[in-house]
Amino acid sequence: MHSVKSLQKKGSHRTKHTAITFSTYKIKIMAKKNIASAQSITDAYMAHVLTHNEKPKSVFAFAEANEMKEADFYQFYASFEVLENQIFKTFFEHTQALLLKDEAYADFDAQNQILSFYFTFFENLKANRSYVVYALKHNKNMLA
Repeated sequence: MHSVKSLQKKGSHRTKHTAITFSTYKIKIMAKKNIASAQSITDAYMAHVLTHNEKPKSVFAFAEANEMKEADFYQFYASFEVLENQIFKTFFEHTQALLLKDEAYADFDAQNQILSFYFTFFENLKANRSYVVYALKHNKNMLA
């Protein structure tokens, strides 16, 4: 037979385990309720294509895998194609923002401004090289 003391230990152990399971479940539920941002969706998409070397099968599968609601994706993007175009637009906007922060940039002549833009833009592309190479290989018609 078990002593009262050993039963209490077993009971408290089960209670702790149940509490841990419950709080993990609660965190997952709360994570799904959080509304995703355009940046978090973009980061998750880039990570997915680099990890799996292909687009997600569907928006639903992508949303489930990233613990977000499908509606959150559609709040920012109509499709994966729109998202892919937005990624390169974001590279452009980031380049522009960096250059405009530099006080000297406004004083450059047109030739040095465009050279600065090209250099900064290609540095942004280089920082995201893996994704850029993937996108160019899988979307050869983007350059046309």
